[in-house]
Amino acid sequence: MLFDHSYRTIQANARSEFKDRGSKFYGYALKTNSKKEFDAWLKKIKNKYADATHHCYAYVLHPDKSEMYSSDDGEPANSAGKPILRAIQGIDATQVSVIVVRYYGGVNLGIPGLINAYGMAAKLALEKAIVITKDIEEIYSAKCPFGEEQQWYGLLNNSLIEIVHQETDSDSYIATFSCPKGRSEELQELLGNLFHIQVKFLHFT
Repeated sequence: MLFDHSYRTIQANARSEFKDRGSKFYGYALKTNSKKEFDAWLKKIKNKYADATHHCYAYVLHPDKSEMYSSDDGEPANSAGKPILRAIQGIDATQVSVIVVRYYGGVNLGIPGLINAYGMAAKLALEKAIVITKDIEEIYSAKCPFGEEQQWYGLLNNSLIEIVHQETDSDSYIATFSCPKGRSEELQELLGNLFHIQVKFLHFT
């Protein structure tokens, strides 16, 4: 991922339904930019389906896929969370979570049946969500002292960057901005000529 300039994710949230021997499985593929955002999704779905038997899930986060996790939520080990995670990995996606809600139908599916059902509910939801490719963006903070407006506006008005947030403190201009990872070298060249501006890399998105 070090040299990649883009990643695959889903275009929009989507929902699926899958049934097997009386059990019902509702799959949710969700755009998820952080663990905090995932926790909010999980809470919302648990509230919506408070009477469900299980709420199993998996997620893959960050452009470099550096954070991933899965949960069986009481199902036999590796029979629910892992198949959901494999569905996400199968489309090579990140910044995505999938939650599968199960209502038990009275018939035990066995571990192979559970693996198939949870994996299928996840797969169907992801297929409905549509996979897209997004450019990796580098996020920076910048600070410039008052009196250096020419350099400051030289940065803010450059087509390389997109301003995320601007403010001032007692003696400086402050901004957060993004730049496509694929144009990082051009940005560094620009910053080399704006020596009064302090720039700090924050994270990728």
